Amino acid sequence: MGEQELEKNDLVLEDAAEEAAEAEQAAAEAEQAAAEAEQAAAEEAGDSGEAEEEEGDGAEEASADGDDAGDSGESGSE
Repeated sequence: MGEQELEKNDLVLEDAAEEAAEAEQAAAEAEQAAAEAEQAAAEEAGDSGEAEEEEGDGAEEASADGDDAGDSGESGSE
């Protein structure tokens, strides 16, 4: 009966080792996915930051043009 218990314990340990290996692999995959998501978010933030900056410059130029048009009496909407 002692031998059977040892075999049973070995099987339990093997199962636990398999589960641990699977959990470790899943954790590594999750870490990689998180790193990829972080990189994608950083790239998106960089892209949107550039777009906002360009739009901001355009808005400043448009308001400058609008001021000039108003001063000279010329306006597209009036």
